Amino acid sequence: MQRHLRRVLALLAAGGLLGGVVINAPTALAGDASTYVVLYRSVAVPADVAQTVSRAGGTLVASYGQIGVAIARSSSATFKSALAADSRIAAVAATDRTAIRLRDLNQDGAAAGAEANTPVSDTDPLSSYQWDMVQIHTPEAHAITGGSASVVVGDIDTGLDYTHPDLAANVSDADSANCLSGAPVQGKVAAADDNGHGTHTAGTIAAGANGIGIVGVAPNVKIAGIKAGNSDGFFFPEAVICAFMWAGTRHVDVTNNSTSRTRGCSTARTTRSSERSSPPNNARSSSPSRAGRSSSRRPATSRTTLHIPPRTARARMTRRRSCAT
Repeated sequence: MQRHLRRVLALLAAGGLLGGVVINAPTALAGDASTYVVLYRSVAVPADVAQTVSRAGGTLVASYGQIGVAIARSSSATFKSALAADSRIAAVAATDRTAIRLRDLNQDGAAAGAEANTPVSDTDPLSSYQWDMVQIHTPEAHAITGGSASVVVGDIDTGLDYTHPDLAANVSDADSANCLSGAPVQGKVAAADDNGHGTHTAGTIAAGANGIGIVGVAPNVKIAGIKAGNSDGFFFPEAVICAFMWAGTRHVDVTNNSTSRTRGCSTARTTRSSERSSPPNNARSSSPSRAGRSSSRRPATSRTTLHIPPRTARARMTRRRSCAT
């Protein structure tokens, strides 16, 4: 996992993704300062990283020693070149115009404490509209188990509405975090959804079988909102790095990662956090499907899966570039 992540970061920092992921990303999150990903040659971050960044004219945001990456911000025009002169650093890249953006769902047309093997029923008010769950035989699975509260699913998305009645009982406060700055801010309040997409995917994953709205794929599991997408649906590298590191260090069992490049490209990615030591605009709707959507629209599709075949980081990046516009 560490090797693959560093390969991805090297491609990013070397310019392999710059200018190819998103054309119309905002140029900065705040003010004139830019955010930078700093990749060290060794899988470690030196103890003097804060001083090194400061001397170059920047401020250290976060340090991820497990993968040899630091996140920094600077408004200095010479910041990148100053850091690049350090022989310990492999690459430095600004992230301002390097982001993946969520697809607008309009383009698609479309209980706490439970033990393992506790069955659930699919009789919530909107269950009859969940054609996607029927297609993947979720009701048959629910007759055996609705999942276990000992399992935590990290939803790497735009956060989630932790007050939603179909989600509230299943939200893990301790495992939720806001990663937008590149450094995690813990808690479900910090990870509140101001876009709506994260609440939609969280509902597909873990909406409770509680007589309200819909029933998720695994209504008995715990769901953690790991906010990596901003209110406009942009996912910048520093936030994604932070999100995966947070999930790994928190020992999250499964992560769901919903991003999109362009039409015709897959919008879901799911990754198991197998290396434990490695690392709403929420207009309340009747179910945690896309906020503000009419109940006449089809419920959330089965894009949120719990497994994808393994592939190399290089294959992922090749696919990403081919999907970019």
